[in-house]
Amino acid sequence: LPLQGVVHCWVVLRGVFGAMTFVLSVLAVQLGTPMGDVSALMSINIAVAALLGQMFLHEPVGVLHYFAVGLALAGAVLISHPAFLFGGDDQGGFS
Repeated sequence: LPLQGVVHCWVVLRGVFGAMTFVLSVLAVQLGTPMGDVSALMSINIAVAALLGQMFLHEPVGVLHYFAVGLALAGAVLISHPAFLFGGDDQGGFS
């Protein structure tokens, strides 16, 4: 197969970026970021991929897709309990 080397390169890059994501998420938790915030930010990658696919690859995205992306982003914000919405200090606590 002539494209086998190119496909192999993408698979290796996916593995490298996946490993970096894991290491950086563990590091973020060790530095004091709440685990809920880390998991919420990691879960929006599908929503971001849908928007980037529409912008750069001209993938068809309908109203229902935009609604689902909006819900995913709103859910990530609600999970992270930002102080400007819920009050409290900047560390995610409540006063």
